[in-house]
Amino acid sequence: MLNVIELKKDLLELEEQLLYPSSTKYTVFVSISGGQFFQLESIKLKLDGKLVVSQLYDQEKRDALARGGVHKLFVTNLIEGQHTATVFFTGLGPNATPYKRAAELNFEKGAGQGFLELAIKDQGSTQEAEFELRQW
Repeated sequence: MLNVIELKKDLLELEEQLLYPSSTKYTVFVSISGGQFFQLESIKLKLDGKLVVSQLYDQEKRDALARGGVHKLFVTNLIEGQHTATVFFTGLGPNATPYKRAAELNFEKGAGQGFLELAIKDQGSTQEAEFELRQW
């Protein structure tokens, strides 16, 4: 049984290497710090004006993010040059009020792999969530 699991893992890694070569691979992650002022329900991500992923978050995924986990939202091939990422966050704010926010980032993809983090952080001074897109 262990050999089957290892084989499946190796095949998935090989598939990812073939589909997303390291020279064009671009990965988008989601992280949450705090979570007191915003309960994430969904994310929609557009790259260069095209909707590329829409993700719903259940309680299990929210709990994992709240414990410091990072969710790999999307992997794609992205050529070098200028790009735009637009993200729509939907969830519940303080007192279970519906909450929708958008954030946008213009960025340049260089040679090699690229990473984008969609970070949701509690802002204690305003008692609201802050949505930040960071390229690393």
